[in-house]
Amino acid sequence: MRAAPRDSPRTCLTLTSPTLQPDSPTHTLTSARPGGMDGAWGDLSATRHSLITRLKSWDDEGGWRQFFDRYGRLLYGWVQRAGLAESDAQDAVQEIVLSVAKSMRDGKFISRGPGSFKAWLYGIARRRIADHYRRRPPGEVVTDQAAVLAEPPESDLEALWTGEWQAHRLREASRLVKERVSALQFQIFDLYVLREWPVDRIKTTLGVNRGRIYMAKLRVAPVFRTALAEIDAAEAGHMAGGA
Repeated sequence: MRAAPRDSPRTCLTLTSPTLQPDSPTHTLTSARPGGMDGAWGDLSATRHSLITRLKSWDDEGGWRQFFDRYGRLLYGWVQRAGLAESDAQDAVQEIVLSVAKSMRDGKFISRGPGSFKAWLYGIARRRIADHYRRRPPGEVVTDQAAVLAEPPESDLEALWTGEWQAHRLREASRLVKERVSALQFQIFDLYVLREWPVDRIKTTLGVNRGRIYMAKLRVAPVFRTALAEIDAAEAGHMAGGA
């Protein structure tokens, strides 16, 4: 892995493959408007606004670790799906984070409404992928699969980004919901709704009855939808709005 420039953010963080297991969340829930949770959306927005402010300082290691914890898996998963090997993917993510740092420091990003941060981050990531393929030595011997992936269509890259972003939303929502419901309720909801386990398997694994499984779904689903809405609103208005 190439070393980061001396004046770059201290993002010396270990990357691990985000490959999803067969039981990973895949289910999509419809977002709801922010509401309830006694001001939780305001707290989340304030947190995102605070993070964007911290990212303007390259010396704020805690802020950059928070950014990396939140978006590193998203970026790493996407660059791998775009055709990069593990070592190249780690370099690419480091380069993306460095580009984000430079833009934040220089105040180049301005929120332009919902989805603007997502699109802006994709643009940076897309350019770094293009840079990677341009640096490939002439005459390099590659496998047929690598040759096909060397120049993936833009539509494919955008579709992969959308998929990775959706997985990112679900992970973030899960993190929030864990703080708002009991551990057992979330575990049941996670297995039944997100991982789509059959009821009988959940009964055996957790030692709960069918009624408790259905009740957990009813109680946690609206909390999860609210969390998704909070995430979308914070990304659109505050995560990106402090530049």
